[in-house]
Amino acid sequence: MAYVFITMFSIGLLLITYLATATSRPLLDSYLAAGDATLGFDWIAFVRLLNSHPTVAYWLSVAYGSLYMQVLVLPAILVLTARSARLEEFTAQFGLAGFLTCLIMIVVPAAGTFDFYHPAPDLLSSFGPGASTRHLEQLHQLRMLKPFLIEHPEGLVTFPSFHTALAVIFAYSMRGIRYIALPVYALNAMLILATLPQGGHYLVDVVAGLAVAAMSIKSVSWIARIRMPRQVRSENDQSSQRLVEFGRG
Repeated sequence: MAYVFITMFSIGLLLITYLATATSRPLLDSYLAAGDATLGFDWIAFVRLLNSHPTVAYWLSVAYGSLYMQVLVLPAILVLTARSARLEEFTAQFGLAGFLTCLIMIVVPAAGTFDFYHPAPDLLSSFGPGASTRHLEQLHQLRMLKPFLIEHPEGLVTFPSFHTALAVIFAYSMRGIRYIALPVYALNAMLILATLPQGGHYLVDVVAGLAVAAMSIKSVSWIARIRMPRQVRSENDQSSQRLVEFGRG
């Protein structure tokens, strides 16, 4: 059931992001770049440093590409370890994070760092084709309301980073699971780092993604605490009713 929800919800999110991108509103990349400058972060210098270490770039690219695999594998781990409540929590956090991301990206349209800075083409040579640019063709076609063929659907969200939000939720879902938690933590720490060169994200996108994840985790936890007393009362009422019926018998 979780797979069905995640699949259908992901398709819905993709359609919403495509519709939200088809707007003539000005891109707000200059504000995001200013936010990075305020934090003292230089995207071009940082990516150039990573690109100078091909092995690092390779493993960051592997981590970035693991997102879709994790969406499939991590729920299976929760099922196999009999953590049904954790699976429900994971699904709710995934859905809420996606909803918040779509709302924010509608308010803050942006194209990403590569489109804004126009760096030298070899800046991302160690990260393979498509790094920071794979979404740009579809994004600009949508903004100009021109038809195009969707052979490979792309994530069009710049702010906040949905990859970052999901990486935190993935790691949180594996907490306390022996032999699995630590590797998942490490993988998703690398995934978050990889969003900067691979996803063309500003540092403020990553910070916003962390905030979306925190809000989703906290909100789902709060809702669960509200539901639990009600469930306990319901179970107690059912138990009392059975005792009454047993006494009458």
